Amino acid sequence: ADTMASHSGWTEFTNYSGERKEWSPAAASAGSISNSTPRQFDFTNSGTIKGLFVTSVETKGTTTGTLWAAVLFTGGDVGVNNSDDIKVTYGVDS
Repeated sequence: ADTMASHSGWTEFTNYSGERKEWSPAAASAGSISNSTPRQFDFTNSGTIKGLFVTSVETKGTTTGTLWAAVLFTGGDVGVNNSDDIKVTYGVDS
């Protein structure tokens, strides 16, 4: 029942190329699963990124869909500038 719309105070940073990136996990191993290839975000404007989320809808900026997970970056907020990119890996441990 946790949906994108149920977090009205959150703001999605949408200044990156393309749509939301798909989380494609590799096979689980030793109680852990993560995407085997980092997802790259190429930014088109400056801003601050606080973390990431996994949702069922790929269209950025929409509030439809199920929110599967959300997490802050372990190293704190990340400042980005136009033409910067970051590569993200997300994992789940049992």
